[in-house]
Amino acid sequence: MRRGNDVLLLCSVLLAGAISFSGIRIGQSVKESHASREAAFTVNEKGLWTLEEAAMYLSLQSGELYSIIKDLELQESSEPSTWEPQKSLRYVTYNGSDYFSRAELDRWIRFNINHSGM
Repeated sequence: MRRGNDVLLLCSVLLAGAISFSGIRIGQSVKESHASREAAFTVNEKGLWTLEEAAMYLSLQSGELYSIIKDLELQESSEPSTWEPQKSLRYVTYNGSDYFSRAELDRWIRFNINHSGM
């Protein structure tokens, strides 16, 4: 019986140590990720962001943001009479590149939060 209790105690200590280590590592990873995002946006206060910068701000991959934009544009073109302009994510195209404003991204986020039932 004593041996079983010792094994149980050892397993509990090892599990607690693993959980603590994982929590510390996850915290460090989140802190590093947040610091790199902050650095990117403190350097870039130009008012307009590229697709990659806008995606980073939204915590998306640039391909995901591109797909969202194209899906919204397709929906708008297929339902022009019932389309709500607020659904669109507006951007400017200049010299073949798309640029987004933070204010527009924030407006789009608010609209989607308000219409998602959150």
